[in-house]
Amino acid sequence: MRLLITAPLQVATGNESSAKRLKKYFEEVNIKCWLKDCNEFDSSIVFNRYVTQNDITAVLAVHAYRGGRLLKDCSVPYGLVLGGTDVNELYKDDDKLVVMTLAVTNARFIIGFSKPMYQQAVWLWPDIACKLWVQPQGVITTPSASFNFKYHVHEHCDVSYDSHIFLLVAGIRPVKDPLYIVQAFSEWYLKDSNIHLVIVGPEIDKELTKTVKGTVAKLAGVSILPVLSLFDMHAAIRDSFALVNSSLSEGMSAAILE
Repeated sequence: MRLLITAPLQVATGNESSAKRLKKYFEEVNIKCWLKDCNEFDSSIVFNRYVTQNDITAVLAVHAYRGGRLLKDCSVPYGLVLGGTDVNELYKDDDKLVVMTLAVTNARFIIGFSKPMYQQAVWLWPDIACKLWVQPQGVITTPSASFNFKYHVHEHCDVSYDSHIFLLVAGIRPVKDPLYIVQAFSEWYLKDSNIHLVIVGPEIDKELTKTVKGTVAKLAGVSILPVLSLFDMHAAIRDSFALVNSSLSEGMSAAILE
């Protein structure tokens, strides 16, 4: 088998870590595997050309819309892994729902990471229940032994070593709603200067990132840092007082699992 996994591969996102983990598992059982960012393909025509040229025998696509939009007239069998925002948010857009409906209809099988995701998908597409499976995710954490997150925050944000760091791991985009909790944490900090909120993640939505940075710059007790490597991020989670999540919706948060 020559398997192609396609997924949204923005750096340090849940979709990226899930897709890389899937590739690793397939390769461990001697399946030759390609991993491609679905955003590299302008259309299903370009995608199908790539499949043919590389003699791909099967496709596993992550995200019913972002991956699914490439699967129209796919020339080989494919499976689909639901992403979260696809069944929780994007179905509200009629055009995106049409694309996802075609993708799930023609899929050989579909994976949802949780029972709520399964139930939402069956609510959207009752006919797919017979080929929809719940497969909870697993993670392997590999925290860096040399990275000290408290020192990193002290150096970059002038935060005391003994502060209680609350960590929000999120790519900056609307569904993660990072501004939801910043005012509350700033008010808490003014009462207790040992409290500090640190937001870490890639700048996915440039406009929102600009707004978040501008807002955070005016608030005491809240800082924002650039994305860390996976190993350093695991160390950051380990070294923080608590991990927080402000998402409007989740498929299954990789950061929470980690």
